Amino acid sequence: MFDLKDKVVLVTGGADGIGASAVRAFLDEGIKHVTILDISEQIGIAFEEELNKKYGNKVLFITCDISQEDQLLNAFKTVIKEQGYIDVIINNAGIFNDKIYARQIDINLTALTRSTLQAWELMRKDAGGRGGTVINISSISAVINFNVAPAYSATKAAVLKFSTSLGDEPHYLRTGVRIITICFGVTITKLVERSGIHSFDRVIAEKTPVALNKLNPQTAEQAARGLVEAYKEGNSGSVWWVSSGKPALDITDKYKQSTELFNEFLQSHTLLRTNLFIRLYDLILNKNSANRAMYTLLDKVVIVTGGANGIGEAVVRDLMEQGTKFVAVLDVDAISGIALEEELSNKHGRNKIKFFECDVTSEENLSNAYKTVIRDNGCIDLVVNNAAVDNEDYDSFKNLIEINYTAVVSSTLKALQAMRTDEGGKGGTVINVSSIIALCQESPCLFVYAGSKSAILQFSNCIGRQEYFSKTGVRVITVCFGLTDTELPEKGKSFDIDITRQMKALLQDFEKYGQKQSPKMASKGIIEAYQKGESGSTWLVNNNKVSNITSKVNEAYGILSNAMCE
Repeated sequence: MFDLKDKVVLVTGGADGIGASAVRAFLDEGIKHVTILDISEQIGIAFEEELNKKYGNKVLFITCDISQEDQLLNAFKTVIKEQGYIDVIINNAGIFNDKIYARQIDINLTALTRSTLQAWELMRKDAGGRGGTVINISSISAVINFNVAPAYSATKAAVLKFSTSLGDEPHYLRTGVRIITICFGVTITKLVERSGIHSFDRVIAEKTPVALNKLNPQTAEQAARGLVEAYKEGNSGSVWWVSSGKPALDITDKYKQSTELFNEFLQSHTLLRTNLFIRLYDLILNKNSANRAMYTLLDKVVIVTGGANGIGEAVVRDLMEQGTKFVAVLDVDAISGIALEEELSNKHGRNKIKFFECDVTSEENLSNAYKTVIRDNGCIDLVVNNAAVDNEDYDSFKNLIEINYTAVVSSTLKALQAMRTDEGGKGGTVINVSSIIALCQESPCLFVYAGSKSAILQFSNCIGRQEYFSKTGVRVITVCFGLTDTELPEKGKSFDIDITRQMKALLQDFEKYGQKQSPKMASKGIIEAYQKGESGSTWLVNNNKVSNITSKVNEAYGILSNAMCE
């Protein structure tokens, strides 16, 4: 049991809703001090005054937009200056608005990641800290296919993956920083009021309140009680389910069980590095799709992001061999992109390929590329969202989230708008590239990267559900790659120098045992997924095998969904 008495606490999004109820609950437990961060200045100041009258001078409110790095870090500095340390961080701030998905990702995921890493550095015992606890707020939408809010659901799935990876026992034993994840069921707050529900799709926006009401909402006070229970009883890396006013339920075993569906050793040994281990993953090839109709790439108009090098380049080459009408290659590497365009134009024809120097995080760059392709070709048939980075040091993790996830959402929604049959389009396909790291619980090195790839998996599965495909005619498919022989793994860097070293050692072991597949093999998986995959399907390309793992993913979600009903 962990005790809250005399603890110094910081709560984001703490002026209203679950955050405010958590603040009250913590004060009732006898904490020493609590700092409340929120953008609602008037509400926050009034709340501070109310609580200080009741509990004494224990509460400080700071007006803070947590998506602004300077504001968040200054708030941390203020607490450290006044209190000397922080014992507990509750990363509760969030919004529920798929219409402004970029802002939603900044708040729900990027700011939470920044706050967690800041707490990690301040608290860690191996760097002079005193240990502590970080509680990150996820949602029921992270563990079920909640197709009414795919972008929101994906942010919460990323939070779950990031938190369980960073909270893994070896890291806790080294740092003394406990990381706990809480998945709340539907809770009655302003976040889920009808006036606050927005979607990129009008029909979804109208149906969301009905869907939420079916999920047996709880009060903010009930949610806060569950949060306190999880704090007192939770191990680092644990996952808790708090819903319908029931006691908090530790669903860590269920979460592990769901991820264990994907875990099989490729060889009879386990690779060990300073108490961290990595399992080598593979799945038996699923042949259930053999009798389904094949989609053809002949005469298709395609966009490939991150297409100038590595897997993206291999995909572009294979698409041209498949007889596509036109391929647009989007990448920031102009030298490689222009050279690839020139080479393939000489081989296949001048009007078959075009390179666009494009930073996918730039809305202007991405929109202009889409507009040009549609203007010149009349439509888009396939988009492969492949661009990614894996450098997650403290200066780079925000850029990683923007490239790996935010840009994927933006590109997917642009494709949806251009393709959807219910608004005059001809239908089409979006293939979003995730990773094997999104399928397995053990992510010993790349926590933010793992979260971003989990977000892609959840977003794509939600927006790709058959109910939505039948309306739009746009297939959304996820492809998860195992370790592939590109520059990406070698460039990876963690916010922790020891973890970076461990990652490099693991890569050397992969090299030693021949566990890298070629970009050509990865591209083969993309082509096969396009030709055979249903919307909402998930494919694994690992160790030179292509597997349709949709049934495994659905089974994993089923385990978690059943846990919600216990």
